[in-house]
Amino acid sequence: MATTRPGWGKTNVLSLFTVMPLTYEQLRQWRDLCEFLAGQWYRCAEPYDISKALPGCHVSKPESRSERQYLWDNWEIQLMSWGGHPAAWYSNSGYREFKKWRGWALCPGWEVKIDFLEKVVLFDADPEVLEKPWKEAIAQARAEKLRQQLLRQQEQEEQRRRREQREAEYRAERERWNSLSPEEQQAERDQREQEIVKELMEREEKSRIERVARVAKGLCQWCGVATIPLMMDCVDCGKSYE
Repeated sequence: MATTRPGWGKTNVLSLFTVMPLTYEQLRQWRDLCEFLAGQWYRCAEPYDISKALPGCHVSKPESRSERQYLWDNWEIQLMSWGGHPAAWYSNSGYREFKKWRGWALCPGWEVKIDFLEKVVLFDADPEVLEKPWKEAIAQARAEKLRQQLLRQQEQEEQRRRREQREAEYRAERERWNSLSPEEQQAERDQREQEIVKELMEREEKSRIERVARVAKGLCQWCGVATIPLMMDCVDCGKSYE
């Protein structure tokens, strides 16, 4: 089945289970590729541009997926990632221009990772004793992802609890209402209407007192802006001073 992602097409299955130590040629190609991507706008490029600039570089091609997997399985090293153009996330115009773009983007900290690989390949250093600062960043990212998942689960659980509580309250109120006689239901409606009217009157009285206090201070009773002598209407809200 056709696919747009390099390395997800037909691959030699045996190569996926074969341990392939990193060679100097592969290391040289990785450095050339990272330096090429680092010099590009947004630090990314399409496969065609990579093949054109680096004809002998094959580490980014589909058949080299096992080589990229080897770096991750042994040292959790990822030098580039496949996906959309970074500019598509910054603005609507960028999204419209690059929404169909697919290519390789350079991962952060590639210099430290390349230096690590050079020490292992060129100087035969023990990778177990060398520092791997990117692993700490990966562990922090995983911990943050797990924390976000837990927060989402807690939020969903809280929303579910509140929804069930509201439904239970609604059912209880509905059962209580149905248990009332028609006379009791009408009396409750009248009482509720009286409470609403009383609340509206209290709000109106409070608003009137506030307007009177503004007028006493020489302010517009509606918006609170200072009044201007000989003016009939407020220059700010346009309403009459009277």
